[in-house]
Amino acid sequence: MTKGEQLQHLEDLIAVAKDSELGYETAATHVGDDRLATIFADYAKQRAGFVKDLKEEVARESGEVPADNGTITGTVFRGWMSV
Repeated sequence: MTKGEQLQHLEDLIAVAKDSELGYETAATHVGDDRLATIFADYAKQRAGFVKDLKEEVARESGEVPADNGTITGTVFRGWMSV
């Protein structure tokens, strides 16, 4: 696997982790149970940590800070969760 392929995989993981972070934030906001809201908020914070760590690894390997955008699919799903 080339360095470029490794970086692409890391960037793909960043997108998935960001989707997960934003999804849990959305769930925490819209759930009617305070206990579940706390759990979802904790998961969102954990995923934000994953995003941070992955971005640091990409920056270390490439010298560039990657975007931490999620995917279009994640955006659509979060929109559906908000309905």
